[in-house]
Amino acid sequence: MSRQTNIQFSNEIQALKDTRSTIITNQNDNINSTINYPPYIQTILKIEKQVDGNIIINGMTKESGTETKKLLEIPNGNISRLKDAIQYGGSFRAKDVRENQTQKENNKDSHIHVDNFKEYIHLIMPSINNNADSSSSYYYTNYIINGDNLLRIISNL
Repeated sequence: MSRQTNIQFSNEIQALKDTRSTIITNQNDNINSTINYPPYIQTILKIEKQVDGNIIINGMTKESGTETKKLLEIPNGNISRLKDAIQYGGSFRAKDVRENQTQKENNKDSHIHVDNFKEYIHLIMPSINNNADSSSSYYYTNYIINGDNLLRIISNL
């Protein structure tokens, strides 16, 4: 596994995860929307620092619990801005590196939203599906992470 040789340090953090969906339909100039709020599930995110200094955030796969799936990449030069966003609040954009995303979705940045209290960080991963029946489905996988723990892990990598 050549990917393993690029990893300098890694650590794990607990998170809550949900996948929300909004379906918007347009029929006869009537626009309807349906929003689904599923329950949160507990999961683990693995945070890795690569030899080049970039940070990769991986999600643990549900099937095995030991394999990871890449979610985000934070370039070495942006890590201090991420720390500031965690400490002082705000939003931070990171490169979406999920597999099996359409080209249109890959051009989007995912957001790490940090509320003003820095207690919990919301990592929001969007995707859009345009359906043949003139409807669009918007999916948001949302991870909620303790901000102090995330800041400690990133600072120690």
